[in-house]
Amino acid sequence: MLGKNILLVDDEKVIRSTYSLLLGEHGYSVVTADCKENALAAFGSHAFDLVITDLIMSGGDGFRLIEEIKDTSPHTPVIAFTGKLSTSVSEYVALVGADGVIEKSCTNELFISRVKHSLGAGAYPLSCCPAPIGLTSPQQKYSPLPVSP
Repeated sequence: MLGKNILLVDDEKVIRSTYSLLLGEHGYSVVTADCKENALAAFGSHAFDLVITDLIMSGGDGFRLIEEIKDTSPHTPVIAFTGKLSTSVSEYVALVGADGVIEKSCTNELFISRVKHSLGAGAYPLSCCPAPIGLTSPQQKYSPLPVSP
């Protein structure tokens, strides 16, 4: 796992700092971005083994970021990192192509476990993120849903 490059995207500086430090302590090289535009710029100029992104950010939403990354690089694992995990959020991130979702309140051990699994054996199973009935693939395009504040 050492030497793997991770792009961490979150508009909250404390989240970027905390998780960048945690990932660094486990041997990962981390580049952070505070918004969708900066994330796409970093993604276009570096090779990343994994992208972890917040979903609700000022400066662009993480759902669109996931979709754009997957359109550009379908085999790069992307994990949605959210403060409010629900069944509908899980389904929606699966629709836009995320390989998994982690709630921000998870333990550090669970966070690192999911990262390791995503880097080592492909993304962890989307059992928590099933595609709604009638869809043939979680990578099908979505239509935007309203996001409550």
